[in-house]
Amino acid sequence: MKGFWRYCYESQFTDRNITATLPTISDLRVAKVRKIPTFTHAEVETIIMTAKTAATGGVLYGREGQNVGRQVLAFTLVEKYTGMAIGDVTKLRLDELKGETLLVNRKKTGEPVFTTLPDFAVAALHSFRPDSTEYFFWSGEGELHTRTGKWHTRLQKLFASAGVRVNEVKKRKRSGGKLKGDTEKVKISEASPHWWRHTFVRDCYLRRPHPVPLETIADLIGDDVDTVRKYYSSFDELRQEQLKAEMELMWSTDPLTQRLAADHASSGSPAELKTRE
Repeated sequence: MKGFWRYCYESQFTDRNITATLPTISDLRVAKVRKIPTFTHAEVETIIMTAKTAATGGVLYGREGQNVGRQVLAFTLVEKYTGMAIGDVTKLRLDELKGETLLVNRKKTGEPVFTTLPDFAVAALHSFRPDSTEYFFWSGEGELHTRTGKWHTRLQKLFASAGVRVNEVKKRKRSGGKLKGDTEKVKISEASPHWWRHTFVRDCYLRRPHPVPLETIADLIGDDVDTVRKYYSSFDELRQEQLKAEMELMWSTDPLTQRLAADHASSGSPAELKTRE
C-alpha cells in the first residue's frame, strides 16, 4: 500500500503521499539482507566511454542526432558525480547550476541539496542545446514522469550498447511509432539509472583513506540518515573490509606486531614478548 501511494505521488497523480509517515510493517525476527545493485568500476568506465562516443559523432541515437548524444553524456556524468535520482536530473534547471555547484530541490523530499561537479561535467552540461530556456533535459511541457520515462529508455540503450549486464530477449520493436507484428531478438541491460545513486553511496562508504560520514552522505543525496542507514547498510561489510585492510597495513609496518606474529608462528601458541638483550 505504501508503495502504491509513493508511486502516485512521484508520478504526480496526487499532491502528497498520505502514507509517507506510516511505519513499515516487517517481521522483526527475520534479519533482512538487502543486496544493493551497483556498477563496478570497470562498468562505470565503459558506460562513460560509450556515452562519449555517442557525444562525438557516434550513431547510437540515430535520428535523434548528436545533440541527444551530448545530452546523454552530460546526464550520465551528473548522475555519476551527484547520485541524483533520474527524475531530479530530468528536471534540472539551468539556474540551479552556478559555476561548478548545484543547488537543487529533490522531487521526492523537497529538501535542498547542495553539491559540486567536476569541471568536465560542467563543460558537458554546456556542450548541447538545452530542451528549453528553463531546463537542461526537459521542455517543461507535458508530464515530468513521461519525460523521465524517455530518459530511462535512452539510458537503457546506453547500458545495452556498453555491454553492461546484457541479456538477449524477444520483443516487438517499434517502427514509425507503431509496434511491429513480429518479435525480434534484442539486447537489453539489467542495469537501471537508479544504480548510479547506489554506486555513488557505495563510493562514499568506501572512500580512502576514510569513509564519508553517514550524515554527509545523507546531505549529499538529499535523504535522512535513517534512510541511508536502512537501505545502504549492506555497504557496511565492504567498509569493514576496507578498514581491516588499513589495520593490516599498519600492523605490517609495526616492529612489535611483526615480532609477536613471528613468535606466534614459530611456537604455535600465544607468544610471549621477548626482551632484547
